Amino acid sequence: MRRRRSPAPKQSAAELGLTNLHFQALDSTQFATAEGEIPDLVLVNPPRRGIGRELCDYLSRMAPPFIIYSSCTRRRWRKILRGCRAIGLSGCSCLICSPTPAHYEVLTLLVREV
Repeated sequence: MRRRRSPAPKQSAAELGLTNLHFQALDSTQFATAEGEIPDLVLVNPPRRGIGRELCDYLSRMAPPFIIYSSCTRRRWRKILRGCRAIGLSGCSCLICSPTPAHYEVLTLLVREV
């Protein structure tokens, strides 16, 4: 079964006047490991299962200057922090995303250790 992608990101970008954006739904591990350049910032918002060992190891080796990691599962969040060896925790915020506090997102800023 193919899931429909939400039009919300494109609508939000248009409302903000952002025009130089390209949205894709890709397998993050395949996409990231195929890239040759190291980006200045990696934004990670994985499904509840987390990013997996292969992508975590790749992010550690790639060691971009900054990673913003969003997680709604505490266990997965702790796992990524332990798994990304070359990256240190710089800051963290918890966002309540629905009227019931059962769903929240933890936004974490990870910074490359030099």
